[in-house]
Amino acid sequence: MTDMHIWYVTGLRCAGVALAFAFLLFALVHLYWAMNGRRGLRLALPHEGARPVFQPRRGAIMLVAAGSAACSALLLLWLDVICTPFPRAALRPVLQVAVILLGATLLVRAVGDFRHFGFFRKRGDGPFRRMDRLIYTPFSLVAGSLIVLMAFVI
Repeated sequence: MTDMHIWYVTGLRCAGVALAFAFLLFALVHLYWAMNGRRGLRLALPHEGARPVFQPRRGAIMLVAAGSAACSALLLLWLDVICTPFPRAALRPVLQVAVILLGATLLVRAVGDFRHFGFFRKRGDGPFRRMDRLIYTPFSLVAGSLIVLMAFVI
């Protein structure tokens, strides 16, 4: 391995750990919302006029929190930050497919539903639209790209 390759892989590993912690933070925020926390909720839901497009139930919010925590664990497993009792060689193909699917899901989220979120959104207003344009969609694009790249390089 060349020095450049070592730096490249090290940088990807650091980015992957940062993304894992971001997913853990997302899980904690969703857990807060599931426990009737309201702060920041308006920034997380698309609106048309003064009304949210949908009102998620507690179970759905908990499911998103669990999924975010699972994404964090998946990335940490892929990066060998945490380990399992199973041999790495046996898990590698399954983990690689899961990591690719995670990255692809984020890239699809960045494209959006062509209505309320993503690069090609057409409707909606309020604080969510601004946050989606400035933070959520670019994060999805960058995170998805890095995760797919990690799946093939690391």
